[in-house]
Amino acid sequence: DCYKAPRIGCKDRLPLSKQVSEQQGGFDLTDLRGRVCVITGAGNNGIGWGLAVHAATELRMNVVLVVLHENVVRDAVAQLKARIEHEGLENRVLGIASDVTDPDQLASCLIEIQVAFRGVPIGAVFANAGVIFNHSIMKSTVTEWQTTLNVNVLGVVNTLKTFVPVLQEQTEASVVCTTASIRGEV
Repeated sequence: DCYKAPRIGCKDRLPLSKQVSEQQGGFDLTDLRGRVCVITGAGNNGIGWGLAVHAATELRMNVVLVVLHENVVRDAVAQLKARIEHEGLENRVLGIASDVTDPDQLASCLIEIQVAFRGVPIGAVFANAGVIFNHSIMKSTVTEWQTTLNVNVLGVVNTLKTFVPVLQEQTEASVVCTTASIRGEV
């Protein structure tokens, strides 16, 4: 039962880079080396940041951090570049301030990525941007709910509609992942 995606309790676990779902078949994540990894919501030390670090250091992908606020993306890029340099790697990092709720901004983001990494295929897209307001339902405002739905649902839709057509045109295999989480708690 441990042959493709290891299950909890399996003694012979595959290395993380070899783990895939049974539906995907034999895809080796190390095949993504040198390709571009796009991650929305990767600037605040959460799940997106963890994805960025793993993609850059373990998979040695070129990483694009797509974050709403310019100052946050600038700091995240500096941290990730320092980590890459410390490990003696040569992959690149690009930061783009973009609002995932705005399809036009994401289209501009895609163009910027294609220019910066001309000829390098996109190997992974993580639609990870999300917001949470720390109130009960009754204490949350309608505006907070609208923001939550716009970012957490429509932001994912916009990200997929922007990047999936590009991935479908490529001949290389790729990964698309959406995050559905409340602070990454399990």
